[in-house]
Amino acid sequence: MSFSLNKQLSLADYTTRRLETRGEIPPPLSGASITMVKDHIYVFGGRTASRCSMTNDLYSNNRYLVVFGGIGYRSAPQILSDRLCTLNDIHMFDTETCAWVLLNEVETSSLPLPRYAHLSMCENNILIIIGGQTIENQYIYDINLFDLSTHTWIQKNALDTSYGTYRAAALCLPVEDISMQKSILYPPEKRPKNSSLLLDTIPPLLKEEKNKQLAVCVYSNYNFSNITRDLQIIYPFQGESQAKSYNRSSLMGRQELPPGLRFPTGRVIGHHFILTGTYLASTHNAFHIWALDLVTLVWKQIDGGSALSIGSWNYGFLSEMKNKVFVLGHRDKNLLEDYQERRVNYNHLVVVDLESYGIYLPPRLKHSVAVHDIYLQVLADASLANLDVVTKDGCYIPANSAILANRWPLCEKLVVHPSSRISRRTIIQFPENYDVAIAFLQFIYTGRLLTVQQNQPHVLTKLLLLSDMLNVPCLKEVAVYSLHQNLTLTTARTIYETAILTSEIALQIRALRVMINAKKVLHQTQHHTNAMLDSEHMSSQSSCSDSFSLTLSLSKYSEYSALQSPSPFTNFSSRDSISASLPSSPCTYTMHPTPH
Repeated sequence: MSFSLNKQLSLADYTTRRLETRGEIPPPLSGASITMVKDHIYVFGGRTASRCSMTNDLYSNNRYLVVFGGIGYRSAPQILSDRLCTLNDIHMFDTETCAWVLLNEVETSSLPLPRYAHLSMCENNILIIIGGQTIENQYIYDINLFDLSTHTWIQKNALDTSYGTYRAAALCLPVEDISMQKSILYPPEKRPKNSSLLLDTIPPLLKEEKNKQLAVCVYSNYNFSNITRDLQIIYPFQGESQAKSYNRSSLMGRQELPPGLRFPTGRVIGHHFILTGTYLASTHNAFHIWALDLVTLVWKQIDGGSALSIGSWNYGFLSEMKNKVFVLGHRDKNLLEDYQERRVNYNHLVVVDLESYGIYLPPRLKHSVAVHDIYLQVLADASLANLDVVTKDGCYIPANSAILANRWPLCEKLVVHPSSRISRRTIIQFPENYDVAIAFLQFIYTGRLLTVQQNQPHVLTKLLLLSDMLNVPCLKEVAVYSLHQNLTLTTARTIYETAILTSEIALQIRALRVMINAKKVLHQTQHHTNAMLDSEHMSSQSSCSDSFSLTLSLSKYSEYSALQSPSPFTNFSSRDSISASLPSSPCTYTMHPTPH
């Protein structure tokens, strides 16, 4: 069996694709609001680059879009001038009825200052407005909260720092992600305690308590000639007139940091903060994508491949449900020229799959741990069973036909009618041995992969194959997630081969990266060791000492031996581009993946 990659392409090109938009394409716009709702992109307002005129057109590709403030023309009847001004009104657009709703009943005494270029987000049905600028381009130092259920401004606190869209991006921290309990981002006394990956099974907190836990993280960068990076946590519901904030800038890892990014945008997926923006330098201009692990505060750059290397790419946004970054732009235009005019192009779209970098949204599961345990007891109780699942190695597992039919409809096609010679009741012929069969049934009963039996790597790979063969899509989603969690150097090769057979490209590429990086580390270590031995004229005593040192060095990397014999690679380059060859087998075939 052999596998080869085109040497002109990097691994990123196999998880990145460039698309051309169609329909009524918006003209190049400056200052437009761009939002993704489910599978649709909404572009609102902005200034046309050709006529330098303001627009209020809505272009479209949770139900409501909320629009606050910005620059426009005041529509009050007593104001007859066409001069531009900043606004502080709120409008809502219903994406189902395509109708605008003006919230006229908002209490005017609590209105925030009119502004534009502010940061905004929604969390817990609360609209959060941070910073921004006046029509005179003066920064505004406050944070305002609007309750979307009561249509009232409920909180306003002062800030010590100025924020705006030119240099900052904000997000609400995912306090319900269980991994965030270990995050060094939180001050020790603020670390979330009521957390779980099962977002829909958490006992609902009181609204007041939920608001109290609300934490906003703001990343900003400025002084681009001598870049300064700032990371703050703000608790908008804590503090009387001044919002309580904590500076966490010093905790960010120093090995690899984003350069200065202009007009950055940011969103959260899982426990990663995805940052996108425009990088301009005297010798190089590019659109960058970076990811910050909110648990360890370590940055890593996301390679957009050749699709983002040419053209003008202007605005990035995230689809959490699809684990993807979308970047709008034009493949044939100049980035610097568009930036100088503050233009965003809408002619082309680049899609970058984040799952291949280990960044993904954990699957939303149906049952809590308590319900999971109850269903395991039901599976173990033979008195509740009315059929037997017969495994490939001849074992019988009692099961309930109603539960199987409800959660695994295809099981009816595997049913064998009762036979006195085989069994007194209906049986299902299962195509795997007992250890895989019991893990499969545990998932069918509980909808989860939590038991030790289920999370053995060889069982997980079989479950992923079965999810395709037996048509269980929910098992495939959870199995892929669990294999990502179990991806190590020792499991990478098996996971890689299973991902190929199930067309899980992102998992395949991530496993391949693990193997390539391990091989690079091993070669670097061996090269360093050989260089030390060649540069010294050792006596017999020093020779023994160095031999012992070499033995220790190789022992440290003994886990890489699986890549040596038989080796899955014949050679590789310093980049991700590789030429790979897997050992031949009786069933030999060649694969040439084609980029999306």
